[in-house]
Amino acid sequence: MGPPDNELPGAIAFHTVIGRTDELAIALVSADAYTNGLSISIAVRLRHNDAADGLAETLHGHHRHGASSDQLLVGVSYPDGRTATNVSAPRFADLLRELEQPEQLILVERGGGGGGREFGMGFWITPLPPPGDLTIVVAWPSQGIAETHTTIPADLIAAGLARSVELWPWEPPSHRDEPAARELPELPEGGWFAEHTPDAPDAADPDV
Repeated sequence: MGPPDNELPGAIAFHTVIGRTDELAIALVSADAYTNGLSISIAVRLRHNDAADGLAETLHGHHRHGASSDQLLVGVSYPDGRTATNVSAPRFADLLRELEQPEQLILVERGGGGGGREFGMGFWITPLPPPGDLTIVVAWPSQGIAETHTTIPADLIAAGLARSVELWPWEPPSHRDEPAARELPELPEGGWFAEHTPDAPDAADPDV
């Protein structure tokens, strides 16, 4: 469900702009490696304050109010072909079943906020990628951000993992709260997100 609380992560030395227009930029500002996954932080920066109207609700409100064609789309692709997106978030019970499958790639949004000309979002990716580069995919059609693919080199991930520290043996939490389910947003037709999002109308067959 999230980074293990018994570990100090190892920082991955990588940050870059992953999408931009003349008025808005999206950047990967930090990434951390744990023994069972990666934590990444994405920042949104605006050139002018007047463009911020409703942006906080667009970025963080869709979990409560259902699907939205304004959603910032975020996805990950592993070198072995596994993919996950922030579009089709499984129900809590389904997520627990998926977590019991060690090879199931999961992308979970973990908080965020902001205001004015600065906003941020955090994501948890589990399990760790196999040897090879990790690809981050973003698209934000309503803001003029076309689909982009950004690669984090495998050697930087490995170096970050080597710096992680286990503080003590992990123990499961005493209870969990079930988050509300949400609907799928509208996806750009024919794009990467439509192909790699489970339950999307034109999602590709994973066995093909």
